[in-house]
Amino acid sequence: VTESNSSAFYLLLPVIWQEHKTRVYVDWMVIRRCLSSPVFSPPTNVVEDRIPLGDHLQLADGPVDVNVILNSLVYVAFKKSFFFVSRILPDKNGYSLHSSGSSHVKYLSEKFKIHLGHPEQPLLQAKQLFSLRNLLLDRRAKRGNAEAHELEEYFFEIP
Repeated sequence: VTESNSSAFYLLLPVIWQEHKTRVYVDWMVIRRCLSSPVFSPPTNVVEDRIPLGDHLQLADGPVDVNVILNSLVYVAFKKSFFFVSRILPDKNGYSLHSSGSSHVKYLSEKFKIHLGHPEQPLLQAKQLFSLRNLLLDRRAKRGNAEAHELEEYFFEIP
């Protein structure tokens, strides 16, 4: 008697599309950077509260050195997703204009009932770790043109 398990499991990995080649390569560098994130390590990188805010940002776990935050993985609770931090935006903070037309402080308060504890600190520019896309879908037919286009990178500004 043979039992059949109809469950299918998929492993989603970041890939690199090589121009002029027909192969897709796994982006192991991104995987290494993500796995070296503080999210996957014990909280030894967290510093004491007495450290000034200059080179540190206040996160939910306490103040963290900006060098630890850059190129690391963060979980954004109100978006229920992981993001890869690419830059710290020193010219933007919680009082800066959000795409909704109000400040980040007001937007988060009204939409998610979130009160920012440190709205004066810089925003993080981050890219969502993964976004599900149907790669079998013909994007040429959907757009009405004969030439397929590449997906654009999209970054979020996170307080």
